[in-house]
Amino acid sequence: MADSYLEILQQKVKNPNLSKYFQYMFSSGTPVNAVASQGTLTMDTQPTAGDTMTIGSKVYTFTADGTAAADGEIDVGADLADCKTLVVAAINGTDGINTAHTQVTAAAFVGNDMVITASTKGVAGDLIATTETFTAGTNVFDDATLGTTTAGVDGTVGTAGQMKYDTSYLYLCGADNAISGANWVRMGASY
Repeated sequence: MADSYLEILQQKVKNPNLSKYFQYMFSSGTPVNAVASQGTLTMDTQPTAGDTMTIGSKVYTFTADGTAAADGEIDVGADLADCKTLVVAAINGTDGINTAHTQVTAAAFVGNDMVITASTKGVAGDLIATTETFTAGTNVFDDATLGTTTAGVDGTVGTAGQMKYDTSYLYLCGADNAISGANWVRMGASY
């Protein structure tokens, strides 16, 4: 491509003040929106009372079915399927016992796998610890921290109305964007 978006605009607009405005508003580069870190817990065996799992700084302890009574406790459930439902509810704070985890959310199990997603987007989520002491050796996290299922990505910082361009597209920052934001929009097709 011979001309950049900025060069084309400068050719079309002969007003020098407007040309300076375009230089402020446009810069080259391809912005990215932030992506949240994710990790996976595989649980194919019903946990044993006394097993633990730690996500970030919060420790969850499995208790005998029907005995969980305090924040951080999860019933082992009547069976594996029941336990999976209870684990998701405990992390999300919807079980009536636990408060919602402040750093992550949990999706429903698909088969034996549950995806845990950092609440704040960006690479910082890759530092959220995920450890366990399950009796069953096949009940495991995919790594010692989030970021293995999906690595966190910091977004491109921008201000509302700011534009960027690359050789194919023009991008608009729809609202102020911090590293944990996702406010960049690709505009139009290549020319």
